[in-house]
Amino acid sequence: MGTLPKTPYSPTSHHLSILQQIFDGIQANNSLIHSYKRSFNGFAAMLTNQQKKKLTRMEGIVSVFPSRIFQTLTTRSWDFLGITESVKRNHITESNVVVGVIDSGIWPESDSFNDQGFGPIPKKWKGTCVGGKSINSFMSNGTKFPIAKKNNDPKECSNDEANICNCLDSNLVKGKIILCGQISSSVAYDIGHPIGVIEEEAENGLPAFVTPLPSLTLSSVDYNVVTSYTKTTKDPNAEIMKTQPLKGSKDEIGEFAYGSGHVNPVQAIDPGLVYDIFKEDYVQMLCNLGYGNKAVKLITGENNACHQAPNRSLVRNLNYPTLATKVQSWISFTINFNRTVTNVGHASSTYKAKILPNPKINITVAPKILSFKSLNEKQSFIVTITGGKLPSQTVLTSSLVWSDGTHNVRSPIVVQASN
Repeated sequence: MGTLPKTPYSPTSHHLSILQQIFDGIQANNSLIHSYKRSFNGFAAMLTNQQKKKLTRMEGIVSVFPSRIFQTLTTRSWDFLGITESVKRNHITESNVVVGVIDSGIWPESDSFNDQGFGPIPKKWKGTCVGGKSINSFMSNGTKFPIAKKNNDPKECSNDEANICNCLDSNLVKGKIILCGQISSSVAYDIGHPIGVIEEEAENGLPAFVTPLPSLTLSSVDYNVVTSYTKTTKDPNAEIMKTQPLKGSKDEIGEFAYGSGHVNPVQAIDPGLVYDIFKEDYVQMLCNLGYGNKAVKLITGENNACHQAPNRSLVRNLNYPTLATKVQSWISFTINFNRTVTNVGHASSTYKAKILPNPKINITVAPKILSFKSLNEKQSFIVTITGGKLPSQTVLTSSLVWSDGTHNVRSPIVVQASN
């Protein structure tokens, strides 16, 4: 339902009055589960599909969607273990302790096992740390490696352990590439010392994680193709190719083929420059996209937010790091982007613009140098892109980087031609 009104307002009463329009009698009270009245204006209720459709068509309703069940993550471990915040801490007792965990389901490569910032290993420690093979330093030289399937495990292995390749016969899989279902690659490496891992994507959509050896995660469809290959080939094998940049040589894939990558926490807290965006900027963007006052009010709660006629060409001036635009195919073009950056790095700093060239377009920045004398100081610049006649469906990519020698603030540039 959007933001909460600034005037005196009772969310629960308002939500009940809405439900009473689609329910009979006291059923509205029984249907309402919860009214949200802090961060946004909305409610949860038990509805039939027909009631949902009716509610969707009502004025003042932004969206109606079904509830989802989210599983608790490790951030709730303390509550699960019954540890309260009032537990008295004893730092002397808690220090210099070796924590041993016996669990077939842990991920040693998870960030929760990262020992960055900790002191040296306690003297009581009698174990060993096993290193992994990085794909970046791996020299395969075109060598093909045999593929070991999950059947190659000892007979005393349980079904659950066999399914995740958790009890492999090290003599059978050493120097081979393992093929099996969901697997902790570090566990497989410790057990069998394989050269690589091919695994099936988890059904619950768990995110990808860093592995200590070359690994490949496939969808169920692609995984079944590889499995079929191993069953119909006497000596199945695979090759580990040299790592390549995410962006290939063809512009067609460009910036749309991959995401933002892994977050670097150290760089994230010290970006140097930031592109500030405020509520008013987003409202103006909605207005320029053609949303009228009535539609914008549903989101913002404000009357007459759009003061001028919509201008779609101004949408590109939303103060966002990405510089993306669509142009008419087979027509020469000149596009301007207005941007403002705020200095959050060093008080006195100078940033110079660097452009990754693209032979099919000309990109200029004015000014090319931004000099800051204090923190939170703002500087504006204009990026101009000119190009000739482009065929339809052409996608051209480049990037702008502001650098002071320490910080590199990158903005991807994308130009897409369409009819």
